[in-house]
Amino acid sequence: MRTGPDTRYNSLGKLKRNTSVKVIGSFGGWYQIEVPSAKLTGYTLAKYVTLTSTVKTDTTTGVVTGTLNLRAQASSSSSSKILLTMPKGSVVTVYSTVNGWCSVDYQGTKGYCSAAYLRIG
Repeated sequence: MRTGPDTRYNSLGKLKRNTSVKVIGSFGGWYQIEVPSAKLTGYTLAKYVTLTSTVKTDTTTGVVTGTLNLRAQASSSSSSKILLTMPKGSVVTVYSTVNGWCSVDYQGTKGYCSAAYLRIG
């Protein structure tokens, strides 16, 4: 399990086989997962996860606000890789908001951006 969706991110440790996880996002062959038993969130390669059920998730839309373009990043950290920039007024799909970061999709690219620069709803 890692802090971001790539082997270059720091390791958060290994999960035991058959550990129950909740998939909360999907990024280029990686799943963002929550491990309820450990109160931990991170990323793992999708090939190591067997999906046993699916739940429809609620999404909402957000509009980029502010005076500058908003960066979509690979993880919920200002030091993570910048995937793209979104102009003011761009409409994004928002999957979740945690600790001031939104998990978003903009024109088919999934990433994270600061919730402070999105008008959600």
